[in-house]
Amino acid sequence: MQKLFTIAGVILILSWGCQPTGNKSSDNGKPLSPIDSLTTLIENGEKDANLFYQRGKLYFQNQKIDDAINDLNIAIKIDSTKPAYFITLSQYYLLNAHSEKTRDVLKRAEKNFPEDIPVLMELGKLYLYVSDFDKSKSYLDHILELDNYNGMAYYYKGIIAKEEDKPKSLRKFMQKTIQYLPNFYEGYFTIQGRYANTTYSLAVHYLTTTSRVKPNSIEAYYTKGIYYQNAGNPLKAVRQDEFILDSLDSN
Repeated sequence: MQKLFTIAGVILILSWGCQPTGNKSSDNGKPLSPIDSLTTLIENGEKDANLFYQRGKLYFQNQKIDDAINDLNIAIKIDSTKPAYFITLSQYYLLNAHSEKTRDVLKRAEKNFPEDIPVLMELGKLYLYVSDFDKSKSYLDHILELDNYNGMAYYYKGIIAKEEDKPKSLRKFMQKTIQYLPNFYEGYFTIQGRYANTTYSLAVHYLTTTSRVKPNSIEAYYTKGIYYQNAGNPLKAVRQDEFILDSLDSN
């Protein structure tokens, strides 16, 4: 019965953002904030890890990073069987410029969940972030052993190829990315750069697809305008400027 109360309480709290009139009230009659509501449940003896996890995310949304990190650590201490708790904590550490703590949390997660793809992906991204490309590739390769259709793993391998100035590998991995993630904007935009100085028509082709995937992409229109300008087609370049103005107006 106690567990049912906890779950019901969390559902109610998460629904308050859409139905503010349903909030519980404090002693002075004012509605409690979602954070205060979770705190009340916790202070009343509800030691459900998910309460700390949800409150930690709310702290983060309110830019209270230290409080968010503290709650995520408590959530993991209560329940270390949830990969999402480790991943979220690692992201908060990384955003707070603690790459070593990020690594430590993710290595703990890897030990607990050695074949969990989101955990492996975070490790691959972390080592890419700190420019340890060999370690990053080892995690991305492991992901592809588990799931050969994982477009994000190919994408990050493509980013590594770009950093290592390996244009053929960049093209191969980005083509795999957009094959498995046909609506992934970054894949198209990255691969067009492979052809920027070699095959003008292919670069424009990928940028056109980029614009279809993300119609208000100022970056794509601007880049395509530069291509048209350099190719001696000022009318098409001006048209891209018009698209940019339309995008700004729509925002």
